[in-house]
Amino acid sequence: MADTAAHLVDRVFPIVPVRQWVLSLPFGLRYRMAYDARLTSNVLNVFIRALFGELRRRAQQLLNLRSSQCGAVTFVQRFGDALNANVHFHCLVIDGVYAAGGDGRPEFHQLPAPEDEDVLRLTTLVSQKIQSRLERRGFGAEADPQQVDPLSQGDAGMADLLANSVRRRIAVGSNAGRGVVRLGDQIDGDSLDTLQSPRCAMVSGFSLHANVCIEARDRMRLERLCRYAGRPAVATERLTALPDGRLLYRLKRPWRDESCNLLQGGAAQRLGPSGKSPARVVGDA
Repeated sequence: MADTAAHLVDRVFPIVPVRQWVLSLPFGLRYRMAYDARLTSNVLNVFIRALFGELRRRAQQLLNLRSSQCGAVTFVQRFGDALNANVHFHCLVIDGVYAAGGDGRPEFHQLPAPEDEDVLRLTTLVSQKIQSRLERRGFGAEADPQQVDPLSQGDAGMADLLANSVRRRIAVGSNAGRGVVRLGDQIDGDSLDTLQSPRCAMVSGFSLHANVCIEARDRMRLERLCRYAGRPAVATERLTALPDGRLLYRLKRPWRDESCNLLQGGAAQRLGPSGKSPARVVGDA
């Protein structure tokens, strides 16, 4: 992924500001998209069209540009920080538009940072358009369950594993159906998407974040963002085996406490006030 990030910074992204737009989806849609590549493409297409439309609308309203073009690179992530199934999109979008200049050559026009109401309006539009697309594909409330979820008909075991992973539940063993074991300071992980922050909105389970922006000349930070957006699911340096055979996966991101960083053995860990690292235990003892 380091090579991909370097390629994007050196040869793809122009020297202009880049804003990250992260779209998270309702649990039911995450489950279906985890095994339906066509649906994932359709949802992403709806999101990008709505996002580019919003940028063009603002360019016309604020800069009086009647015709403009946008650009973005999207990473489709299929996992969450706690190794749970969570299909979502990290879109690295040029924070502005290109329009033809007086000589006919494209010129870049930076847009002001979106306001909270801009993000809310876009989230509402994306939610409406995706739900409308689902209904047209026969995935509405009145749809045949076998058509909506063919995985449960063809491979019930895999469907059960996937559904529990999406909901962050234990799928097998004596603790099946329970939430995964967490060590350290605990919060309700399912509420993470609802945390309030600037340029963040949630509508009907669709969560959109747009508060990260990289300045035009900060290419090192842009490369770090590309690496983050395209990272693999498992950081092996944070995975260890417990004596009882289970696996302990230390989380990188803090929970809602006064967590701090600690470098131990060359690897960064997150410590809470109790001195314990937030972690997820994988397996069933």
